[in-house]
Amino acid sequence: MFQRVMFGPLTNEKNKALADLTPRELVYLAPILVLIVLMGVYPQPFLEVMQPSVERVVLRLAEATPSIPPTASLFDPSAAAAVEAGSR
Repeated sequence: MFQRVMFGPLTNEKNKALADLTPRELVYLAPILVLIVLMGVYPQPFLEVMQPSVERVVLRLAEATPSIPPTASLFDPSAAAAVEAGSR
């Protein structure tokens, strides 16, 4: 069904004149695509911006749920290892 809807023959002759993507739409889409690729290849700058907020949320959840130990830093592997070593 998907193939028939997406790749089937045009049933409305007016649709043959529609352009796929205008230059204006390309100008808007290009920076978004660059950011998507950048976030996928090198996400660290974006994660660093979120780090303080995420840590506050995790600490609040840890306070509300005693079974979850609070960590010194979620983004610091040595801190996570120290918490794991202390819980054993």
